[in-house]
Amino acid sequence: MRTIPFVIALAVAVVLTGCAKDSGSDHEHGDGLTAHGVVTAFDGDLSVTNSFTILTEDGTELVFVPSPDATFHGGPMSHIRSHLVSGEPVSVEYVEEPDGTLTALSASDH
Repeated sequence: MRTIPFVIALAVAVVLTGCAKDSGSDHEHGDGLTAHGVVTAFDGDLSVTNSFTILTEDGTELVFVPSPDATFHGGPMSHIRSHLVSGEPVSVEYVEEPDGTLTALSASDH
């Protein structure tokens, strides 16, 4: 299986690129929370992002649904798909909805 070595490589990349002071789990930032990690799944296409998953620096897997006006560095949220391919970590600002859904407000390079 080629998927398992890829996931292991991503996990190693997270450990090697993680911030020394920041575990990557939920941290308050303004009105929401921020998570840092590697994109491990993406549901969408080049123009639409339905959801995406990151593996945080502390090993937690978080699934996000972008808000309608969510952006990646001010551009389309679908750019996050390229981070699935490259393995470069991202930062996601989000809120947790009452039903437990994690709604991404914005994302950027980490």
